[in-house]
Amino acid sequence: MPFHKSEEFLKVVLSHIKFPFDRDDIKSELEDHILDKIDCYINQGYDEVEAENLALKDMGNPKEIGLELNKEHNFIIGWIWKLTSYAVIILIIINILP
Repeated sequence: MPFHKSEEFLKVVLSHIKFPFDRDDIKSELEDHILDKIDCYINQGYDEVEAENLALKDMGNPKEIGLELNKEHNFIIGWIWKLTSYAVIILIIINILP
């Protein structure tokens, strides 16, 4: 993404996400939203810089977004889910081998 302010926005949001395995998905989804908004503003006649500024303004406060997303992507539940997934795979392999 060549938009520098958008990159800073994403860094702030992602700095509040404690579960590391969700960061890439969150970043990708937010990038898509930002790019869609930028494209919309460019189609309305704004230049790229102004379109990026308006898109980020529409997105809201990156710190608040990061804190809310962190609540949704709970660190403890995320690790329980990850470890449970590995345990299921190991149990399937153990049951298939004999």
